[in-house]
Amino acid sequence: MKVLAIVAGRHNGNSEILAKEALLACQEAGAECKLINLFDYHIEMCTGCEACTIQMGEVAQGRGTYKGCVLKEKDDMDKIVNEVQSSDGVIIAVPSYDLAPSALYLRYAHRCLAYEVAFRLSIGELNKDPHLVDRSRRLLSRLAVPLPGSSGRISVYPVYPVCGSAYGYPQRPSRQCPLKRRTAGSRKKNG
Repeated sequence: MKVLAIVAGRHNGNSEILAKEALLACQEAGAECKLINLFDYHIEMCTGCEACTIQMGEVAQGRGTYKGCVLKEKDDMDKIVNEVQSSDGVIIAVPSYDLAPSALYLRYAHRCLAYEVAFRLSIGELNKDPHLVDRSRRLLSRLAVPLPGSSGRISVYPVYPVCGSAYGYPQRPSRQCPLKRRTAGSRKKNG
C-alpha cells in the first residue's frame, strides 16, 4: 500500500507537521509513504485555454490524439499527478488563509482537469484505476491519527471518485454527490 501526502503550506508549518503525523501512522500500519510539498515544485497557473477539454472532446468523437495540458512541458505538474495516481491513498494538507485554501493549492487543483482519471483510463494512458477501493484502502479509511498536544484527531481517507473527494471530504462510493443540477421544475416560484 502506497500513501502520498501533498502539502500546500510552508516547510515545517502546521499543514506539513500534521501531514507528517498522518504519514507516520500510515507507516506504522505498514504503508509505504511519501510527502510532496508543492513549494518544492514549479506549477504554472492554468490559463483557462480549454485545450485539454477540447482535446478530450475530439478524442471522444474519434478525432485526434490527446496530448494533455499545453503547459506540461513547462512545469512539474505531470510528475506530481502521476505520483498521485500511482498511490493507494492521498492525504492533502492545505492551510487556509482568509477562509480559503492557499493560492498554491488552488494553482495545483485548477491544473488537475487535464489529468482526469476516467478519461485517461478510457484512452489507455493509465493501466489501473487508482480510485478502486480494495482491502488496503479500507484499512486506510479506518486509520485515525492523534494530534500532538490536543484531544482532536485527524482521519485519513482514501481517494474516492465521487463529488468532493478532491477536497478531502470523506465520502464513500455508495453516497450520491450532494451537488445536484437544478431542473427547470425544481425552482421555487415567487407569489
